[in-house]
Amino acid sequence: MAGFFHIFDACSFSCLNWFHLRFLALKLGLIWSSSYVVRNGYN
Repeated sequence: MAGFFHIFDACSFSCLNWFHLRFLALKLGLIWSSSYVVRNGYN
């Protein structure tokens, strides 16, 4: 039973990690695209 919970814990942790990485990438992409628009707007 403990082994099952350990596997479940690892799975949920990796899922949370993946979601956090996706959110971070989305945030970075938004920042990059907005700065890109600003740079092109000034040119």
